[in-house]
This record gives sequence, C-alpha cells and structure tokens, in this order.
Amino acid sequence: ELPDMRPTARWIARRGLPVVNISDTWAQSPHPTFGTDMSAAIRLATRHLRETGYRNLAVYASGCNPAHDEFLRQARESWTGQPPDDWIFRHGQNDGALPSVHEHDRLLRHLKSAPKPIAVLAFNDYLAAQAEDACLELGLPVPSDVAIVGLSGIPIYSELAPIPITTVVPDRARIIRKAAETLDTIMNGKRIASTVTS
Repeated sequence: ELPDMRPTARWIARRGLPVVNISDTWAQSPHPTFGTDMSAAIRLATRHLRETGYRNLAVYASGCNPAHDEFLRQARESWTGQPPDDWIFRHGQNDGALPSVHEHDRLLRHLKSAPKPIAVLAFNDYLAAQAEDACLELGLPVPSDVAIVGLSGIPIYSELAPIPITTVVPDRARIIRKAAETLDTIMNGKRIASTVTS
C-alpha cells in the first residue's frame, strides 16, 4: 500500500519550497507532475498484443492505488473484442490472509482458469515478474499460453526474469528534463499550473 503523501505535500507547501513531482504512483500530487503517459503506454502495449495474435486480455495490478482503476478503464478503452478481465487485487478484499499470500493464490487461480492463450497487462514490471513467476509455478508456457507485458521499463524485472518480459519503457530523460525545466521556472519566481506531462 502506498503511503499517504498529503502530509508531505502540506509540509512542503507551508515552507514555500519549490517542488515538482516525478512519481507515477502519486498522480494526485498538488505539485506540477511529470511521469509516464500511461494512456499512450497502454495503447502501445495493447496494440502490440493484438498484432501478435492475442484475443484475451487480463489487466493485473495490486495494492491500494487510485491509478489502478484508471489503468483498467484505459485498457478497456484501447482493447477491441472481449473486454479485459479485471485482475486488480485491491487490498482489503481478502479473507484475513496477508495480502501478498492471498493475492498470489488469487493470481494462480486466475491464471489456471483463464482462456488460453491470454495476455496479461501488468501495471508495472514488478507485477509482470510476479505474473511470470506464477506461470512458471503452474507450468504454463510463457509467452505461448500467457504473454506478459509490463509498463515501467525496469530492467531488473524485465531483463533479468527467467523469460525476459516485454515492457513499455518510458522516456525518463525527457521526463526529468521537463521536470527540471519546470523546477527552474518555479525557482525563478514564475507560477506553474499543476499538470501531468511525459
């Protein structure tokens, strides 16, 4: 579960410190925000999966992040045919088991019962690696039965997985350059509207 960043934002605001947000996981930041264009990343990933022949899609995320519902909505908008399955495991929807254990079991059940072949679009590469581990545990062939795509371009997960995971890599240099330019503008006394850019 993500920490509540609102107290930090209030603390920064009280001190009048110039700040920009470069966190994809804190989209509700009151500060100018720069991050991955998730809509474009989702469109790119779903187009790739359709072009490679997948007709079944599951959208996988875990935790208590308001961005997950938007992730699911955008995946549904960009996917043609059968609507994607909702594999978003929101904390608090469990039977008392630790979320990671409970969610792993749910993921295994979903993977077992899903129509094959299926593509799994994961909110990030960490979750994509978890999905791959679950497939390997079940003996499901990746990518022929289950294709997995992550959306964060984190090499430790995408490239070092037993089977390399397809990922959409954000243009981090551009994101940081735009954030730095905006921070410089703020530090020079100009006001900037809170916007999301990538």
